[in-house]
Amino acid sequence: AVCCEDHIHCCPQDTVCNVAAGSCDDPADLSVSVPWVAKVPTFAVAPSNQKCDETYACPDSSTCCRLSSGKWGCCPLPQ
Repeated sequence: AVCCEDHIHCCPQDTVCNVAAGSCDDPADLSVSVPWVAKVPTFAVAPSNQKCDETYACPDSSTCCRLSSGKWGCCPLPQ
């Protein structure tokens, strides 16, 4: 996933965040876009999860992204 500059949203891999439009754009064809996704909270580390750091993790099908507070959030999209 791609972590957006607003620290609240994320986009699927191979797209770029369009913060002004609130979408995820295909850089090869800017006429193609999909809605961006809001991040969800992290939880304590477990062996089967994606580690953000030594303390926090996201589900395996998610990507760790920083929130504006500096804490971690989970983008509910795969790597």
